[in-house]
Amino acid sequence: MQRLDTEKLKPGSDLEKSAKEYLALGDNYRINNKHQLAISAYNKVIELEPNNVEAYNNRGDVYRALENVKLAIDDFNSRK
Repeated sequence: MQRLDTEKLKPGSDLEKSAKEYLALGDNYRINNKHQLAISAYNKVIELEPNNVEAYNNRGDVYRALENVKLAIDDFNSRK
């Protein structure tokens, strides 16, 4: 697995990021239980690619981990 330099991808950095980079960043945060940072990264993916099913699914997983059932269901229903 490729190591991701998360310092370069932190929200607010000067670097232009792609949806793929934000998705990887969100996954990294999600795996490390940094839920709010993961949500922010997935929100950016969805902003850049509104039909990105993986971003909705992963954000739904984070909402489920936070026990926010309504938002989790909304995201799971959005992944079409």
